Amino acid sequence: MGDRRGKNRVSSAAAKFDAFVEKQLRVLQLRSLQEYEVSQQGYNGSPHYYYEDYKMRQRTYFEASAVPMPRHNCPPPSWKGKVVSMAMDPCNCKYLQTEIEEGNPIYVELILSEVKDYIHMLMTDPIGKDLIQRIFETWRSITWQKMDFLVFLIISDDRKLKDVCMDNHGTWVMQVMLENIKRPFMKVLVVYTMKRITVELMKNFNGSHVIVQCVKLFPPELQQIILDEVARNCVDIATNKVGCSVIQKCLDYSGKSAIHLLLFKIITNSLLLAPSPYGNYVVQYVIKMEVPLANKVIIEELRGNFVRLSMNKFSSNVVEDLLRYSNQSDVEVVVEEIIKSLNILNVLQDPYGNFVAQRALEYTQGHQRRKLSHLIRSYHTELHSHPYGKNVLIMAMANI
Repeated sequence: MGDRRGKNRVSSAAAKFDAFVEKQLRVLQLRSLQEYEVSQQGYNGSPHYYYEDYKMRQRTYFEASAVPMPRHNCPPPSWKGKVVSMAMDPCNCKYLQTEIEEGNPIYVELILSEVKDYIHMLMTDPIGKDLIQRIFETWRSITWQKMDFLVFLIISDDRKLKDVCMDNHGTWVMQVMLENIKRPFMKVLVVYTMKRITVELMKNFNGSHVIVQCVKLFPPELQQIILDEVARNCVDIATNKVGCSVIQKCLDYSGKSAIHLLLFKIITNSLLLAPSPYGNYVVQYVIKMEVPLANKVIIEELRGNFVRLSMNKFSSNVVEDLLRYSNQSDVEVVVEEIIKSLNILNVLQDPYGNFVAQRALEYTQGHQRRKLSHLIRSYHTELHSHPYGKNVLIMAMANI
């Protein structure tokens, strides 16, 4: 009789867990991991395997939990029912952190049970965020099932999650949370949730730190899910004051296999990005990466516009970098277009174009350098007393 009750308890616990996970998947707007994009990308195997492995481990936990445990006769602490208010008081918050660190299972369970319904509020509270952060930092004294449950709660509401990521305090808690997610299945859930708010976070100072943390900590297969979303919104993000900087960090921290689409989108949109006050920095960054053929393709994208771009405050920097970091054959394409332009004198006298002309003199070789120097010297009358043109003329004279 007792065995039958024990089996019923185990079966009931496992069924409750299955229902819980499926509910969370629906909340996260995710159907089955078999249908995920990541199944096509691969994540050290089938994502469905990780889902089944996760369920198996959770069932084991529930089976252990279904076994009756001896009751503790110690009275409940005086602070029962007051955890949330205590968490927002400096002294009391430190006391609760100490209880978490000491790992008394009864007290830990009590704290977790009271904060779970106020998790987003506490993450953005200047004092309360310390308690939530400490919970994630002391994961060794908390079962991974409870830790995953907290992560589920945090990511189950896109709006609240976005607000937390963009908050001055919440952004730090989120970064600590990401550092302490250990199971592949949870990483997949987090990445697909972050994907839906990636664009907004990329353009927010605090939120961008959370995206960069995902890219730094997760494997290339999961990085790619976020970076492909960035790629699809590349112009919008790259022309944003915050976004342009974050894209560069993402390129820096990502595995090569994860950035293919993002690089492609930046390169093919370089004509739009180059004249942008912020987008030009993203194009320059890609040029300096010296990815094979990238600079050649950028030059093809900009072809026919080099004179106009050379006289723009922002895109002139892009043209200069193309001259610095490209192969000689590609440099010749850029310089030849400028030389043949009817507006060459305007370039030489322009506040920004004159620097492009100086870089052209510096990085061309042989016949083309002599040809450019001769052309510049032919405008001696127009350049020798011009505030910008004279600098180009001096350099051309030095190349005789």
